[in-house]
Amino acid sequence: MGLKCASRVSAKDLMCKDLPVLFITLLDEFKLNASNIMLELTESATLFEGVDIKNALNDYRLIGVKIAIDDFGTGYSSLAYLSKMGFDEIKIDKQFVMNIEYSKNDQTICRATCDIAKSLGSYVVAEGIEDSQSMVKLQSYGCEIGQGYYFSRPLTFADYMLWLEKNLENTSLVTRDDERATGLIEKNNY
Repeated sequence: MGLKCASRVSAKDLMCKDLPVLFITLLDEFKLNASNIMLELTESATLFEGVDIKNALNDYRLIGVKIAIDDFGTGYSSLAYLSKMGFDEIKIDKQFVMNIEYSKNDQTICRATCDIAKSLGSYVVAEGIEDSQSMVKLQSYGCEIGQGYYFSRPLTFADYMLWLEKNLENTSLVTRDDERATGLIEKNNY
């Protein structure tokens, strides 16, 4: 099992021609598998005017990095646009997940999003899962991955490393070079 990492990228950063080169350098330096890295773009960032986002995304796909659309359903994207961009992952915004137990509309939107994502060959991530009932319902729709307080509150890097050790069966994938990893995170203002 490979440890996966996701990072949100703005449309402005995505268009920086040096960023793919930096990714290649860091992947090589830290001996990371590119397919375990996910770049998350908000729906509004994918609609950035005046630039060809699809060509920029292809630069990252050539490296092997995966691409996700974050906060899906909160912006103005069309289904044609979703199909054209070919995202590896679609993240359902928490506003549709938080009341899924009680809202028929939110249930319909989450189920439909899962169905669309599966038909397009994308994974589905639900944001804002706060209880087991929501998780079970989303799993029944075909949602593979969840994020939210049900799993963990936000953590400092050191606490996250402890959480990983406690919660992952295969902790050999977790770096033991905490100082080097912390330095990289601080250097890049994560």
